[in-house]
This record gives sequence, structure tokens and C-alpha cells, in this order.
Amino acid sequence: MEYMHFHEGETYMNILKTLSHLFEGRLEQKQFIVLAILMFLVNILAISIGTSLVVALGMIGLIVNDVVMFFVFIFTINLYVRRLHDIGLTGLIVVPVIVLTLLSQLFGLTLFLWLAIARGAVFKNHYGGIPSPHRSYVSAFLNN
Repeated sequence: MEYMHFHEGETYMNILKTLSHLFEGRLEQKQFIVLAILMFLVNILAISIGTSLVVALGMIGLIVNDVVMFFVFIFTINLYVRRLHDIGLTGLIVVPVIVLTLLSQLFGLTLFLWLAIARGAVFKNHYGGIPSPHRSYVSAFLNN
């Protein structure tokens, strides 16, 4: 059996390329709703487990919790950016939205509802072609 060998720098570059690819393209309406609700539930689970880890392991638990929460945050923002792309808007709108959501959770809920209701562009836009509603949720989530 042949194994692929990576140099340490190549592995980090592959991870960065994969993460940057997550924010490209568009995300169909129904896929957004299902995946955003799933990420909300994952977030609640991560907070619950993270709290237990911090209590049980102290500083190590806090670090593990922070790393997990960072990835939950990145993947959640990914969904919102790609849904904004589907509507024909820039993903940079997410930056002030994050700040406003920190000030009021109601604003974040309002954005979610607007993105869930808004129709995507029915034609190819400069963010990509029309997303397939038949794509699997895993494929939609990983943007491949």
C-alpha cells in the first residue's frame, strides 16, 4: 500500500486552501436552513461539552473548547456568506452583522429568518452558478 507523504508546510497550506474554498460559491435556500439549524445545535452541544471540559480539565479544557468553538464559528459564517452570495450580495455584510449580533441576539435571528425566506438569484451571478437543490447536505456543507 502506498502512502502519501506531506511536508509539514504543505499540510498547513492544504488546510488553509480548504478553509478559503469554503467561502466561495452559493448555498441554496433549503440547504442553508437545514445546515444553519444543524450548526446551531452543534453550537449548543459544543457549549455544553466545553463547559464540562473546562470544569474537569481546567486550562486544557478551555483551550480545547476555544478551538472547537472557533471551527463552529468559521463553518457557521461560511453558511451565511455563501447564502448571501446566492442572493447576489457580498459576504462582507457578515462583518457588521457579527458585531450587531453580539449587541443583540434578536438581530442575528432576524438575519437568519431573512436569509431563510429570501429567494436566491435564479440565474448565474458573479459568485457562481445556480446551486443544485439535489446536492447532499454534506457536499453543500463542505462546498464540494
